[in-house]
Amino acid sequence: MVINECSLRRGALFRELSQHGSALFPLSCYDEDLTQERVYWHWHDDFEIAFIAEGKCAVSVNCNSFTLGSGEGIFINAGALHELGPASTVCRLRSLVFSPRLIGGMDSLFYQRYALPLLSDVSCRCIRLSHGTDWQEAALKLAQDAWEACASEPAGYELEARYRLSRFVRELLEHGRTGSAPSEKSRRDTQRTKTMLQYIHEHYADGLTVGDIARSASISKSECLRCFRAVLCVTPVTYVRQLRLQHAAELLTCTNEKISEIAARCGFDDMSHFSRTFRRWSGLCPASYRAEHSPHQPHG
Repeated sequence: MVINECSLRRGALFRELSQHGSALFPLSCYDEDLTQERVYWHWHDDFEIAFIAEGKCAVSVNCNSFTLGSGEGIFINAGALHELGPASTVCRLRSLVFSPRLIGGMDSLFYQRYALPLLSDVSCRCIRLSHGTDWQEAALKLAQDAWEACASEPAGYELEARYRLSRFVRELLEHGRTGSAPSEKSRRDTQRTKTMLQYIHEHYADGLTVGDIARSASISKSECLRCFRAVLCVTPVTYVRQLRLQHAAELLTCTNEKISEIAARCGFDDMSHFSRTFRRWSGLCPASYRAEHSPHQPHG
């Protein structure tokens, strides 16, 4: 199996559009340098296991945030909003994204008894996997062995990967779930936040207000603020600012556009305000950031 580099494509309400694996073998393995490109907020219908091969990684799943070190990992359930980025100057992430069908076809005992209980457990959005606990170390080893089997492709690697991921799911069912289901209000907050995030990403370059964002989900400004704090642990204003800066950094790195044009494209009307905000965020002024991170010559 080819180990892939992630190319994230998002559709309505931040749902990932990419297919992982094939209809016959619905599993993809990824090897990512997150210092080059972070994985922005998204969700999918697949299970995901990510573990840190080198450095440190900042992981957010709904309102749960972790910093994972080398050798640690996380399970992310289907449907959970998540984002991954570097938390150190080196950050290499390996992951497996696979359909619950891999455990067994939807009409099989294996799917009904093992995949479905985890898939339908709304209390289990993510499970952190660290050292020091026997079952978590065993689960991490199973995930790493499945990834290595796909990377080296020995004869029968598909069976080996499926076997180890099935055992991984069994470890989670036995040890990893809290059994405490979120309320209907919590599920509604998540759905509203997905709607507002979609609106923000379509209009981030405009003069967005909290009122605009709230109206996209047909809620009040106070309810908008509460949803963002509950689901993402940030305010809408902070999220919009971070999104604009992330897009500006990408354009500085990947294009020859003038810095003033990039600022305008990313929703900054005042060039001096953009420069100050970008410096506080990245530690460098826009021109220095471009010079350090891009092969392009800086343009002002």
